[in-house]
Amino acid sequence: MSQNKLNPNEDKIKYMIEFILKARDTYKADSSSSSSKRGALVIGLSGPQGCGKTTICRDLVDELTKLGYKAITFSTDDVYIGYQDQLNNATKYPNNRLVEFRGNAGTVDVALAVETLTLLREGQAAKIPKFEKSLNAGRGDRLPVSQWPEVEAGVDFVLFEGWNLGFMPVSEAKVERIWAAIEQNGNEQLAVTAVGSSSSDVTVGSELNNGYYASRKYSLRELQLINALIREHLKFYALVDAFIYIRAQSLDYVYEWRWQQEQALAARLSAAGAVAAGDGASASASASASASASSGTLTKQQVIDFVDRFMPCYEINGAELALNGYVTSANRTGAAANADADSDFCSEISKVEKNPKFSQISFVLDSSRNVIGSPVIL
Repeated sequence: MSQNKLNPNEDKIKYMIEFILKARDTYKADSSSSSSKRGALVIGLSGPQGCGKTTICRDLVDELTKLGYKAITFSTDDVYIGYQDQLNNATKYPNNRLVEFRGNAGTVDVALAVETLTLLREGQAAKIPKFEKSLNAGRGDRLPVSQWPEVEAGVDFVLFEGWNLGFMPVSEAKVERIWAAIEQNGNEQLAVTAVGSSSSDVTVGSELNNGYYASRKYSLRELQLINALIREHLKFYALVDAFIYIRAQSLDYVYEWRWQQEQALAARLSAAGAVAAGDGASASASASASASASSGTLTKQQVIDFVDRFMPCYEINGAELALNGYVTSANRTGAAANADADSDFCSEISKVEKNPKFSQISFVLDSSRNVIGSPVIL
């Protein structure tokens, strides 16, 4: 690979393309398995909300297409449960604010994700699920199967992305320790290392040591549920062949990036309104927090409240991914060792089997979404 000749910030797409092609070559050369005879290679891409992962995946598909490969992309967003199932969550998980709206584990149709990825990995044609977020006053709904795009057999690469893709479940005992530490320290900043985690990656601390800012806003019962539900995601993690991991240097950036998205949306809506009115007025490039509500977008406080619903998963399960890496056959034993004798947790982890050739590349972003340092390849 020629990665030492690339600029990790300006050339991150090239870095990723070389990584993807290297992963493909590794699988094709692995004569000990049937990987060379199978269908698509599934590349998981995990990145926080607002980091630009959807655009990155589109760029990767474009580049792979130019190289003569058949590549597609879809997201965990596309396999959200339908509107009625979202409403049913209120009964299924009463008084749990973290699953009232789509986004967290418990609002993703794991079986549908597994079915779709399996078809593509087997080289078969498949219909790609589609979720329309604008329906039902913003609650969204899955579109009818007749409206799902169909891809022909023989796809080479699938870029499968999600904000919490690869986030790791922890034991119930660890969630309890985190909660106890939050209770004991009140509003004091609480480092992740204070509850027994450690890492040789010096960039992890600034990302994770945010004091469990959002987790402290929820009950232990709510946190335990999200942790339990994300164990189900291990079923489609097992179908990921290589992993691109993008993380923010600070979780605070996620709030700012999401607010920037809302401002951009408000500006687009304002511009569209001006054109429709025929007054020739140009829209402002920014949207104030006070004006957002009237334009059909969120205020800054609403954005904060919105992102807060996802933060416990970042702070607990995302931290576990950052500290321990992706679950592969090589590190399942280490992951299970951290389970604190939680037999159910160990059982779920043990189900995740991967080719030993599995690889991962990680990027850390600053507040401007620039890559810090060089990507880390595991």
